Amino acid sequence: MGHYKELSPLVKGIIGGRFLRNQNLARLLYNYEPNCNKPLPRDLNNLFMTHIYPMPKMPDAKTKKEAYVCAYFNGGYEVEDNKGYRNVVLNIDIICHIDVWFYNDSYRVYDIMAEIDTMLNNQMTDLPIEGTPYLRGFQTRIYESEFYGVQMLYNFKVNSTIECNTQPITDKLRNGLVYDPV
Repeated sequence: MGHYKELSPLVKGIIGGRFLRNQNLARLLYNYEPNCNKPLPRDLNNLFMTHIYPMPKMPDAKTKKEAYVCAYFNGGYEVEDNKGYRNVVLNIDIICHIDVWFYNDSYRVYDIMAEIDTMLNNQMTDLPIEGTPYLRGFQTRIYESEFYGVQMLYNFKVNSTIECNTQPITDKLRNGLVYDPV
């Protein structure tokens, strides 16, 4: 029987170990002015709870014209063949103000989608899961009158019968070791 102990370390590993370590994702979230290339903050952890959230967050149209990523779990059902395992669905909301969708001859939302997908989809990982996560699909969303985006759905298979590692290996990375696939 699962106790959902795996969810906190899992979302912490995704946000702390993946999203906050990815310089390309940080650029897409932080440089929201057209053709802007301002330097990233020294500590990408500053994007946590300002641009990257571990919960569904609805932006306020009166705030800055920015982009956000929200990662949170929705659903959790047992795998039919083994009652000790559970499938959980990770929702990733990519939310952008309408004025920052288009940038540098590209679409910010789709570039953020591509960056997240390279980090998660069918990637071997040290997250407390069985196998690899996979993309179940995505859908466009209207979050508010000025904010539109995409919701991506990833499936994770977790073993709910074991005690999860409470600190993902990626949390032990030093600030200087930032994921940059380029």
